[in-house]
Amino acid sequence: MKDQKGFTLIELLMVIAIIGVLAAIVLVNVGAARDKSADAVVKANLVNIRSQTEVYYSTNINYGGETASCNSGIFSGDPSIEMAIASAEEASGGSAVCSSSDGAVGTGGNALSWAITVPLKSPSGSGFWCVDFEGLSKETSVLVPADINTTEVSQCP
Repeated sequence: MKDQKGFTLIELLMVIAIIGVLAAIVLVNVGAARDKSADAVVKANLVNIRSQTEVYYSTNINYGGETASCNSGIFSGDPSIEMAIASAEEASGGSAVCSSSDGAVGTGGNALSWAITVPLKSPSGSGFWCVDFEGLSKETSVLVPADINTTEVSQCP
């Protein structure tokens, strides 16, 4: 009888199958970690926006023009706030919803309150991260209302 050295075809196929299963498990976990890191970027940008808006308010005594858009009126073109909103949108893969209000119906004056909501990327949780002028920063399942013709202040739901 000959001494055979090496592995049989069945043994090699079993090793390849086990490696494939382990690789699939690792890839699923890496994808979840990537989504969680994107959520952390969204949250960090919105926390930075909250502090930048207070600097803006102390300089201008308002938050810019009353608006339901992130691209006009709110914070009157402050580049650092606009960049933080754009960075949060890029990390989440969605669009920010902004609202600012002067607290009066139909006047279109200078905003005295604001709120921003950005979708989160990870499938777990409520779906959106919201910050507002009162310093609130929380996860929510509802977007900021975009109706500015109201006496309500803009704040996280």
